[in-house]
Amino acid sequence: MGCLENMLGKSGSLLFLLIFLVFPLFSCFSYGANYYVNPGNFQNVIENIADPGDTVTFLNGLYNVNNPVNLYKSLSLVAANPGGAVLRATTYLDAIIKSNNPYITISNLVLDGNHLADYGIRGGFAGYSAHDAVITGNTIVNNKQDGILLNNAYNSVFSNNYIVNNEVLGIGLYNSFNSALKENTITGSGRTGLYLENSAASTLTGNSVSGCGQDGILLTLSPYSQMNSNTVFRNSWNGIALDRSSTSILMDNTINNNGYCGSYLLNTDDSYVLNNSLLYNGHGVVVNSGNSNYIVGNIIRGGNIGVQISSNNNVSYNLINETNTGIWLTTTMNGINAALVTNNTLFSNMNGFQKAGDLNNINPTILTDNLVLSNFYGLSVLGNGNHLDGTLLFGNSNGLHIMGNNNVLMKSHCCFQHTNWGGYGR
Repeated sequence: MGCLENMLGKSGSLLFLLIFLVFPLFSCFSYGANYYVNPGNFQNVIENIADPGDTVTFLNGLYNVNNPVNLYKSLSLVAANPGGAVLRATTYLDAIIKSNNPYITISNLVLDGNHLADYGIRGGFAGYSAHDAVITGNTIVNNKQDGILLNNAYNSVFSNNYIVNNEVLGIGLYNSFNSALKENTITGSGRTGLYLENSAASTLTGNSVSGCGQDGILLTLSPYSQMNSNTVFRNSWNGIALDRSSTSILMDNTINNNGYCGSYLLNTDDSYVLNNSLLYNGHGVVVNSGNSNYIVGNIIRGGNIGVQISSNNNVSYNLINETNTGIWLTTTMNGINAALVTNNTLFSNMNGFQKAGDLNNINPTILTDNLVLSNFYGLSVLGNGNHLDGTLLFGNSNGLHIMGNNNVLMKSHCCFQHTNWGGYGR
């Protein structure tokens, strides 16, 4: 019996110890209070009553905003019914909502700057942080600058927002690595629809960006990012542009009818432009001062230039037609390895290939390793002192077009099939 009592004593002590250790863990998980607000009390509840972790639910109605809604604690602001609560600026405001704390959620509200507020949502500046935010399902319109502008908003999610007619940016993120922007609709931004700066390893998926005064999507100093399955169209400058944002991926995007380029890479290396549809942009894909990029498997139609490169980039398995020039190689003194340009299909262009520059030895494999047919010129050479070895040009109205001085054509090695003119020069 003493033995049994001894065992029970030890078990009881162990049970007490487990309760002592585990109970504080459960007590840490608090769901917070839920406050329902109306147009008369919402700012007082948000700023003076609600505690960190609480939810403030907006009942249907028009909420006139005379002073910014200041979020200096982690709250969730949600609409009772999506789109039912409209927060409208009635005087000049820096922002309708100033988000200056981590772990803030803003969901299903309508934020109308009424051409009086600078920003719909702004925060994370002047020493504050806005990381781990969730901004989803909102309609943000008519702001004098940006729909959303956040700094230090890393690990944040922006999804299913409708952001229209803001005078500068739709969404602007600074210093916000590992952010996710998905399924947002952005149209009519005065400058850029989605702008990320110094925000590496971010993901942009399924967004629709159109009608912006400059670029649809622009990433600056934001390497290791991914842009997948976005629809970007009718923007005045570029559809998707990368500036010093190496090791990024653009894949399965639909990029149409943008004024300058469908995709523009500036000082960007080791990136992938894969399986995109780029139709009737000013140019398809332009790489300016970038190396070791892969431009592969794209459908490019219409515009001035299908693909333009000026250094060693892999251009392969693209289908390019109805352009002025299918692939434009701009280089001097053999600055491009032609072996990296292979297995492309170029048809019904004015020029299949165009080589611009001086003192190049033009490798014959540039045409034999690609399917170049039904173009007005199979190969057009612009420059001086170039040396053209034998190659095969077929199925084009004119095989070769040369403009420049002191170019050397090795006629004994050239073979032209099914062309009206073997070569033409001036």
